[in-house]
Amino acid sequence: MKKNEIASLVSHLFSPPGVALVLFIWLASEVGGRDGGWQATAIGLGGYVLVPCLVMLALKNLGYLRDLYDPEPVHRQRILAAGLACYLTGYGALLALGAHSLILWCSACFTAGAAIVWLINYFWKISIHATGLGGGLFILLEVSGQWVLPGGAVVALAVAWSRLRLGAHTEPQLFAGFGLGVILGWALFPFHHP
Repeated sequence: MKKNEIASLVSHLFSPPGVALVLFIWLASEVGGRDGGWQATAIGLGGYVLVPCLVMLALKNLGYLRDLYDPEPVHRQRILAAGLACYLTGYGALLALGAHSLILWCSACFTAGAAIVWLINYFWKISIHATGLGGGLFILLEVSGQWVLPGGAVVALAVAWSRLRLGAHTEPQLFAGFGLGVILGWALFPFHHP
């Protein structure tokens, strides 16, 4: 397998839907059936994984995108707007369900991250991959403890390498995205854990 193929695979696996997949399944194991945990997990997987992936594929198949992971600026705005719409719908459904605070926290991080990246993208390109991963790792660290740090560091380095290798981002765009994700995880925690 060539380096660009490996980089592309890493970008697919650890895209925001890939990170959301891991998080919602992980949080389901933490929450179990409490506060509609299984239903909330299904909504999370639908609103943050399945629907965004289907929307991306539809946009690509309809010719609105040539490249899923490094689109032209106008196409990137479409992707971010579509993702934000999916995430807002998912968050609203989880609120209506009365989902567990951990699941609401996770969905709030993804929704806020998508909104902020969408706004920043009008002026500067920031990594949505790194934003999702930064927030996701913060959540895993808070929920599961420090044992996730070594694996999280390896994943963060792999994602950074893949985005740089594919020419999708620069180092500052990756650092800013990762930092934004961590800050959102930290800032939104008190609102979902009274």
